[in-house]
Amino acid sequence: MKRSSVIGPLILILLGSLFLLKNMVPGLLVFDFLARAWPFILIAWGGLRLIELFWWFSRGRALPANGLSGGEWFLVVLLSVFGSGLYMVRNHENWHWLQNAKITMGGFELFNDAFEFPVSGSAQGPKFGKLVIDNFRGDAQITGADVTEVRVLGKKSINAQQQSDADRMDKETPFEVVVEGNQVVVRCNQDRSSNHRITHKLEIVVPKQYAIDARGHFGDFDIRDTTGAVDVYSDNAGVRLDNLAGTVKVETHKSDIIRATQLKGSLELRGKGADLELDSIEGTVTVSGSYSGTVQLRNLLKPVHLECQQMQFSAERIPGELRSSLSELVGWNIVGPIRMTTSRGRDVKLSDFTQSIEVDVARGDITLAPKTMPLGKMNVKTRNGEIELTLPEQAKFDLRGKTMRGEATNEWGDALRQESDKHGSTLVGAVGQGPLLVLTTDRGGFTIRKSAAAEAAVRAVPPVAPVMKVPEVRVE
Repeated sequence: MKRSSVIGPLILILLGSLFLLKNMVPGLLVFDFLARAWPFILIAWGGLRLIELFWWFSRGRALPANGLSGGEWFLVVLLSVFGSGLYMVRNHENWHWLQNAKITMGGFELFNDAFEFPVSGSAQGPKFGKLVIDNFRGDAQITGADVTEVRVLGKKSINAQQQSDADRMDKETPFEVVVEGNQVVVRCNQDRSSNHRITHKLEIVVPKQYAIDARGHFGDFDIRDTTGAVDVYSDNAGVRLDNLAGTVKVETHKSDIIRATQLKGSLELRGKGADLELDSIEGTVTVSGSYSGTVQLRNLLKPVHLECQQMQFSAERIPGELRSSLSELVGWNIVGPIRMTTSRGRDVKLSDFTQSIEVDVARGDITLAPKTMPLGKMNVKTRNGEIELTLPEQAKFDLRGKTMRGEATNEWGDALRQESDKHGSTLVGAVGQGPLLVLTTDRGGFTIRKSAAAEAAVRAVPPVAPVMKVPEVRVE
């Protein structure tokens, strides 16, 4: 038996099976799976090599001097570069084009071709009705307008080996727009096909006062210019919301991006996703779930509560900006009371905030520069990291600062009494009569500065680039 007689064929079978599943089940995220799980190929490869070596040893064959040949090491490097690159692309905001990629050769999709069929329909429901889209796979753009009926235009895409198969599947899954009570239901009947190789791309125009109930398995929802309530649920979807007046609820099991702009009602988000962008929302904002990318909040005029990625953050409103990633949280012009806790490492940088603030960080540096008078109460703690607090020169406060292992730096002079021991330091004192400021770090130093010396460095939080509206995608 040659050294590579088993490894090579097994890898080919594994990759071929994955790409075959991609063609047979379009909703299956093969590239997403490969981006996350490619190291298992190396693990399986190494395991099979060990099995071969034990087999040769049991048969009394001479063992090779090297575990892998030069050609195999080249394949290992190539696979590592490919897998790492695919993972980086997956975590990019615009990677969703790769999720739906097809394996093509000579302009044809391997194993299957995509056959398209036009779909359209309309129905006139009650004046204050609801649009319902259920069990949907594909992309839907929903726009409110001064109309009296629901109008739908789009196309159906069917992956099949030949035209006759596609025609049969098209007949099995008729497209319908029907009125049921106070609801207008857009029914694609994709579940009638056993092979799940059917997707739709729809443009829907509804009376702007209609409520929206959109439920899907895979694809994007783009909803704008309506005044009714909006409810979106999807297993995997990018969700873009713009100029909505009603309450909005969104739940996704996976999402490359959720973007909401110009909302007049409250917003509730649940589930999992990557990037989250919220801009100009007049109602309360509640976010609960896991968002692994960048969270950007801007111009939120009511209370905000954020709970994701082992972090909790709340504020009375955010007229300015707040950005959160896996490694840091940066914000400016935030109205308190502000409360933040995190059980993972994360640096915190907040400036120009008002009212009281509570920060509890498991590991990371904390940099704070509150807005000018009056100050609010502060309770700031990091178990492993530095604390830097910059206060206006005219500030009045009562300070209680302590580090178990580190040094204290004081720019306020004799009003603050400093004591040091073998490992730690304390800084205690009052400047006039003001709120209590408590700074605690278990391992790391802390510094209290006057704004004239350090204000520029702390307040120079770079503004977040404006949220760009996604251009309309017209169905050809």
